[in-house]
Amino acid sequence: MKTHDEDNFRVGELVTRDGTDIHRVTKADEGYGSVEVVCVKAPATGWCKVGDVESNLGARYQRVA
Repeated sequence: MKTHDEDNFRVGELVTRDGTDIHRVTKADEGYGSVEVVCVKAPATGWCKVGDVESNLGARYQRVA
């Protein structure tokens, strides 16, 4: 079973949405599970580019292994 902390991202962590992109967490709101991320490696499908900032639900991302 996951703990509450395992479900939340921390500032500075690297995350991905589709496995080809990499984003760095710049803000994390543990209470709402939302994050702000900046793209550091663009995805293969081109839905964002390096430097783009996005606010979204943390549940849309996975930690980069």
